[in-house]
Amino acid sequence: MKNKQLANFDKQTTNYNIFMAVENPTLRDAQVEFRNLQQHSGLGLPTEEMYAKLERVFDIDEMYR
Repeated sequence: MKNKQLANFDKQTTNYNIFMAVENPTLRDAQVEFRNLQQHSGLGLPTEEMYAKLERVFDIDEMYR
């Protein structure tokens, strides 16, 4: 996973977990990582909407790699 610097970013949010998960090489790996991050952050299981957001962010990130 790449190390990115973020100022004033709360590490207990779904958006942060999406940000961290998109660094994986495949969408499937990103989904697994995201699910694990959500559970370990105490935010529960991801919903279909959260996975859809992850996929959109992953696709955008993929265009700029």
